[in-house]
Amino acid sequence: GTNLTFSGAGVVSIVASQIGDANWTAAPDVTNTFNVTKATAAVYLGSLSQVYDGSAKSVTATTDPSGLTVTFTYDGQAWAPTNAGSYAVTGTVNDVMWQGSAAGTLVIGLAGQTITFPAIVPQKQSASVGLSATASSGLAVTFSANPPGTISDGTNLTFSGVGDVLVVASQAGNGTYTPAPSVTNMVKVFSVTPDNGPFAGGNSITITNGHFGNITNVLVGGVGVVPTAAGDNGFTIVVPSGSAAPT
Repeated sequence: GTNLTFSGAGVVSIVASQIGDANWTAAPDVTNTFNVTKATAAVYLGSLSQVYDGSAKSVTATTDPSGLTVTFTYDGQAWAPTNAGSYAVTGTVNDVMWQGSAAGTLVIGLAGQTITFPAIVPQKQSASVGLSATASSGLAVTFSANPPGTISDGTNLTFSGVGDVLVVASQAGNGTYTPAPSVTNMVKVFSVTPDNGPFAGGNSITITNGHFGNITNVLVGGVGVVPTAAGDNGFTIVVPSGSAAPT
């Protein structure tokens, strides 16, 4: 009869009554009115640092007392953001008995990426190579090359002489991805003298690159051939019977 509890915040009116008895008339009711406010809870935001992966990034929260429902806004919006960037976050307790909020900043960092660039086999000076590489982000890859290599139309590699050409595949990143580590392939560019045509066994051809190193055996038509002369610049072989010079 005397224990007062509350189911929520708001205005409460309490009426005190006495109905009287055989000796006393009923007393005039007395009403007291007062305002019940919510108790204050503490809110602690979490998961404020995340990395872009294409999905929406929501923050988390704990409360004291524990277990209270917290709703969030991100730059004033109810939905969680996806793109990399910084977002002002407010977490607010949603409860009939408790109130409280906390503010913070959600930072969605740029995602990393890698490049896949397959090795390029040695090429004749007269060759034209179509370059191809992919970035894990799906962004376009660009190429560069040192002389005697030249790149035209973005992916067409040609050569103005013999030597070792370093081809670099790069991806600069954007507002979502960090720059990818560059991948470098070395292409050994060589010349052949004579350049083409059938040769009977016993004739010689010379292959020149400038940076071959120590060549001890060469496959010609599946047949192993030991060079008759070799050096850093190139080597000479005797074509085995039934073979032809490389074309």
